[in-house]
Amino acid sequence: MRTVLLLNCLSEVDEEQNKNRVGVSDKCMQRVEKVKTMIMGDIELTPILGMTCHNDVQKKCADVSTQEEGAVINCLMNIQATEGALEPNCAKTLEEFVILVDPVSDVTLNHALMQNCGQYIDKYCAAEGDERGVMECLIDLEFEVEIKESCHLQLLSYKYFMSRSIKLDKPLMVACQADAHRLCENMMNEVMERKEQRPMGGVISCLYHHLFMEADMRVSDQCIPELKRTIIAQGESVNLSPSVVSACAEDLVRYCPGFHADKDDYGCLQSHMISDDKETLTPDCEKEMDYHAQLVAADVRNDYRLMRACKDVIHSSCYDHLKADEHGELLGCI
Repeated sequence: MRTVLLLNCLSEVDEEQNKNRVGVSDKCMQRVEKVKTMIMGDIELTPILGMTCHNDVQKKCADVSTQEEGAVINCLMNIQATEGALEPNCAKTLEEFVILVDPVSDVTLNHALMQNCGQYIDKYCAAEGDERGVMECLIDLEFEVEIKESCHLQLLSYKYFMSRSIKLDKPLMVACQADAHRLCENMMNEVMERKEQRPMGGVISCLYHHLFMEADMRVSDQCIPELKRTIIAQGESVNLSPSVVSACAEDLVRYCPGFHADKDDYGCLQSHMISDDKETLTPDCEKEMDYHAQLVAADVRNDYRLMRACKDVIHSSCYDHLKADEHGELLGCI
């Protein structure tokens, strides 16, 4: 992982110094990107990842061709995003690897993403200024056009890892970095020093929980739009919300077994909040689900499944309310 750390350091130095028009040389950065592409393409080039995830590769990715560029790493990423089923040490190492290599900042690093989503990038997202703009564009497209399942799976995988570190979501990082240092100081320091403790994604969860607070304890107006964007993206699956997974781990096993991204685990957990005939959630989980309900009540756009199910109606009749729904008019229009 030392090579990955070095590449990440060079990328961060280049990004920071470019603000002052002085950065790492173009020749060096071209080599950095080339090596990153090689690392994403072959798990054997990162021995610690290959060793830590050996069992998962054998059990869950055995039918994946090792000759196909990036297939094994992509398989592990998809398994973790859709099922959360990797062994703990493998999952932790994989999350650290993805955060360091940062395939979100350059979508061309992931062969599978380009293969399955390339047509949408070319048609809808080619005009975006940088690669993080491309990823944000792709995620937004899910509410606008019919995306084939293989591309949707790739985006789900990216959303999972973006939910684990604010550093992978550049628009959120730019808009909310000051709030994160002000409201979530200890967790943000861990992120910046690469010492983030599990459950990862704590900074984003912390910002969520300051969305409705009073005065100085509330996130800034600059941060709110990007924060809401991530809330919408995480609404697809419980596994995309580290705070819910952490608070409701026992409840998910007990009431909603057989986790998969296609399963409505939010609905399953909610059914144990509102029904007198069913056992209730643990206190921590109930508190987290109450907050989730508050987010949806405050803005119907936070209901991912409703937005996906009604996207045709929204775009044909209610598009004016989609981007700015300050008074809850979108739901009434639907």
